[in-house]
Amino acid sequence: HRPMRRTLASVASLVLSPSGQPAVRLLLPAAAMPAPGQVLLACRPGGDDPLRQVLLPIRLEADGLTALQPEGTSWQPGEQVDLLGPIGHGFRPSPSHRRWLLAAFGVNPDVLLPLMNTGVDRGVSAALWADSPLPPLPPQVEVPSDLELALEWADYFGLALTPDWLEANGPGTPILEAARRPQLAEALVILPMPCGTGICGACATGTGRKALRACVDGPVVALEDL
Repeated sequence: HRPMRRTLASVASLVLSPSGQPAVRLLLPAAAMPAPGQVLLACRPGGDDPLRQVLLPIRLEADGLTALQPEGTSWQPGEQVDLLGPIGHGFRPSPSHRRWLLAAFGVNPDVLLPLMNTGVDRGVSAALWADSPLPPLPPQVEVPSDLELALEWADYFGLALTPDWLEANGPGTPILEAARRPQLAEALVILPMPCGTGICGACATGTGRKALRACVDGPVVALEDL
């Protein structure tokens, strides 16, 4: 994955995400741009914020990005934000995957829009499902009515979830079991990452196979590792 770097970004505007959530538009250099599934860690310069907040991109553009605004932040247009990243691994669908199913479990589906847009640009057949209201979607993206049937159709499954959702629903959930094979299945695991280096251990999540630190082993990991 790309080397992590520290960057100062400018707050261009405060906006709403496609699903109506508070978001922030940032101007930043191309070298600091994350790939779909990667995140940035943000704070105000000068130590005003005690911990770095996870920035979840929802739109990637040539001169910057739009991300969901972290809770508790009060950034204003014209301010600078101290960024660390891109953090960890993003989604890695193969060029041979041509039927993408994306799904959000217990999280805002806007976080899957960068991956969805990548699929649209590649000309793949894409579908998006969520257990919460979906944002407006391009006409090329379908909304499946039956998730299990959609899993049988897909050869790539990209999802977003939190460890709390996984703990509450369990690894035996039919959807998660069905997603293991035959397609490639990857999960964006959303949780705090204060340091971004794996040292603090705050983003560690236990799994049946091994312990993962989201900031260095993720934040996108193979679903079978969860």
